[in-house]
Amino acid sequence: AEARGQPTRQLGSTSFFTLGYFSVWLLFSISATALQSTLEASGLLHGMFMWSTSSALTVGLLAAAGLYQLSPWKGACLEHCRSPVGWLAHNWRPGEGGAFVMGIVHGAYCTGCCW
Repeated sequence: AEARGQPTRQLGSTSFFTLGYFSVWLLFSISATALQSTLEASGLLHGMFMWSTSSALTVGLLAAAGLYQLSPWKGACLEHCRSPVGWLAHNWRPGEGGAFVMGIVHGAYCTGCCW
């Protein structure tokens, strides 16, 4: 009877991991959309073409993106993304709650690597 319940339990944990992972990306997407809407409403972003109408904003965004690419945070995210299986093996948390937390952490690394 124990062996029969194992796939269902694994499917539940996988679902919770996925839910945690997508929750991070959803939060990032909502934040990016809110920022875009704010910049558009303030006239700093063109409404139709979505390009910057401010030289200062353009320079600031490019400088921030460039600095982030060279930061230790980006390096840590890249290191994680190069070996996610190793990270999972070393940071394993049992149960559905553990899977959800692991999904959140993994999602944060992936967002930091790819955004």
